[in-house]
Parts: sequence; structure tokens; C-alpha cells
Amino acid sequence: MARYKTRLYYKTLYLKTKEWLQGEIDNTELTEELCESNDDFLVYGRKECAESLINKMEQDWEVK
Repeated sequence: MARYKTRLYYKTLYLKTKEWLQGEIDNTELTEELCESNDDFLVYGRKECAESLINKMEQDWEVK
């Protein structure tokens, strides 16, 4: 039973993290070409980071 709870915990953590990262991507309308200031590049960088993290999670995490 404890193993099931642990697996459920990690699946929930995975899904919530992925949802949050996807929100970062969806809420950023900037592209590299549209960045005009350092603040814009920071926001765009967060989007790139979120995309990379999602890709890495999908490759390496074995959550089913």
C-alpha cells in the first residue's frame, strides 16, 4: 500500500509540475524577435526554460 501511495504522490507531483510549466509557456507571447529589453528577455528565457524542463521530464521521468 505504501508503494502505491508513493507512486501516486510522484504522479501527482509530475502532473502539477508539468501543468505549471505549461502555464509558463502558454502565458508568454514573446518571441526572441519581439524582445526589446532585458526584462523581455528574462520572460522569454523563462518560457525557454519551461519548454526544456518539460522535454527533459518527458524523456527521463518514468511516470505512468
